[in-house]
Amino acid sequence: MNTLKTIICGYGLLNSLLLSAQDKPFPENIPYQAKIEVSTEALEKLFHSTGACKLQLSAAFQLNGNIQNHTEKGPLVSTVLVSTENMRGAMLSLSRSVKPDGSIQYTGHLLRLHDPDGMLLVEKDGHYFFIRAEQRYLVAE
Repeated sequence: MNTLKTIICGYGLLNSLLLSAQDKPFPENIPYQAKIEVSTEALEKLFHSTGACKLQLSAAFQLNGNIQNHTEKGPLVSTVLVSTENMRGAMLSLSRSVKPDGSIQYTGHLLRLHDPDGMLLVEKDGHYFFIRAEQRYLVAE
């Protein structure tokens, strides 16, 4: 049973890394209520947290959960997987990459089991937003 869980977790982590590596353009004309701005300081705190975490990512978005996995892919890329407690078992996958010019880029998504919608982290003009999107667009097939 543990081997099956390991395989499923590995497959999920691989999918999240593949999705994070894709350059996703910012969708235009999104209504303000459909996007949530997130501070880079709050995102950075997730990469330094261990165990239980409780972060106010924005005024409208508080994350309560547990760090399930933290992976370092050398000094330039790290990934964190957070199991949320206040969002009916949703999983948040975030990646942090250091670009060649030294700037930091965050990518990620929040998927909820049995929900048609998820959330995608996108960057626009140096600001990060979670936007609602159908999960079928967030998961690689």
